[in-house]
Amino acid sequence: SHLHPTAQRLIYADVTVTLNTIAVVMTLSSQPHLSLHVRNLKVVLETPCWAALSKTVYRALAQSLSGMTRLISLSIHIPKEQSSVLPGETSSTFPELRILRASFDLDDHVATFLTKAPGLVALELDEVCDNTCPTFSDLPSHVIPDLSSFSGTSRAARSLVPGRPVSSILITSDDLTTDMITALSLGSSLPITTFSGTTPCPPTSILAALATEMPELEYVRLGICSDQWGRDLYDECIVVLCRILASMQFLRSVMVSGLYWRWRIMDSKRVLTSKPCAP
Repeated sequence: SHLHPTAQRLIYADVTVTLNTIAVVMTLSSQPHLSLHVRNLKVVLETPCWAALSKTVYRALAQSLSGMTRLISLSIHIPKEQSSVLPGETSSTFPELRILRASFDLDDHVATFLTKAPGLVALELDEVCDNTCPTFSDLPSHVIPDLSSFSGTSRAARSLVPGRPVSSILITSDDLTTDMITALSLGSSLPITTFSGTTPCPPTSILAALATEMPELEYVRLGICSDQWGRDLYDECIVVLCRILASMQFLRSVMVSGLYWRWRIMDSKRVLTSKPCAP
């Protein structure tokens, strides 16, 4: 009937795959014309489920993905060693894909897939730095040239930020350093306005580097991965932190290991409305 194609578009526009709905993957792989209707795909298979999945399922997922050439958003969380499900070696392209969230490292499969998604603006990769993953060289800046938001490890950031208009960066590996801040600020082709990361370094040195290298920051979230503060935070560090933050003229909110500052625009002026207790 005339309603049948319309019904298919509505049914398959948004697809979520879990262990309980894995049958939809088999359906899409056996009927490729249905994959064209998928606009938003979310694959969430929690750790206990992975062992229950056969190679047949992953092959079907790869085949289904290769036909989803009208995807806008893709969120896929499966074992990182299964990154080959991303259509890299096929002729498929994904010109409408804007958002990619994946539990993969920046390996060859991911890098090849990125070359097929020229309109990507937001990218989230695996949160943990896997030193066993082969180092991937920088991607040419003409690949995903409109990327504006990145979340992932520092190693992936060093490969993906340079030459792209990335204004929002979330470093998920606990290894943020001042040198890394300098490299990322020089790499992005636009001012960075949002930055988040966790560091083993003193927070004062990291914030000082952010103030120097990323002066247009509006939102900052900084975690500390070691207990290096003690009582000295209120006796010494907080005064230094406040002085550094006062020099950053565009800040809206800052979180430093549980300490929170917030500014609001009042009568065209930026006013500090929340801050930690004074020493």
